Amino acid sequence: GSNGRDIIASCITPSLSKLILDCKLLQRIEYKSKNPHRTRDYFCALKNVNRHAAFVFYLESLLSTAASGEPPRLIRVSKDLLAGFDQMSKSIKVAGTLFSHLIRHDFFLPFSLSVFACLSRLHEVLEQIKKGLRALCALRKKNEVHTENPQGSINYTAEVPQKASKKTRSPERNMQNPVSTLPTQLQSVLPHIANPKAEPLERPEGDSDDEGEPVGDAETAALLAAL
Repeated sequence: GSNGRDIIASCITPSLSKLILDCKLLQRIEYKSKNPHRTRDYFCALKNVNRHAAFVFYLESLLSTAASGEPPRLIRVSKDLLAGFDQMSKSIKVAGTLFSHLIRHDFFLPFSLSVFACLSRLHEVLEQIKKGLRALCALRKKNEVHTENPQGSINYTAEVPQKASKKTRSPERNMQNPVSTLPTQLQSVLPHIANPKAEPLERPEGDSDDEGEPVGDAETAALLAAL
């Protein structure tokens, strides 16, 4: 908090009054010169600069709240304000280039010299304020790192899901093979039922060769009936 107030008091507040004065002066020049220059490219560039001046007046409102004891709000939006002022600096450079062409060819000298002088001073003061905003952005980043990790160590205490027990991991593994629960004789018959073209079943021990009849459907039916 105190560091933020020091940056605001040393870098932003002294330059803001000059910046507001130049912005209001450019807006007045635009209003007075609108009729003869409204369609010219240099005048459109001047209007673009005045549109970006909205960031200046927004900064003024934020400083008024910071003076009442709320500088953290300005610190939070410092990154957005810095991006807006960067756009404003680009528009100032474009407008300054166009008005320098007017001065070089001696066109509308009172008008073009007045605008060019305001743009040059606006650019200089704006750089000072951007320097203060960059310091506020660095302070904001430092505070965020300190808030997330106050002791400078990384927290690895995230819960790791435990592995499921063998009983609950996969129910299919706990199920016994249904074929293994059948009688031994029926286990030998099941492949023959599923594939009738399979090789003939061997005769059980104790059967005589005189019958001359291979083990087949009759024995299968008897085993199935026994179930």
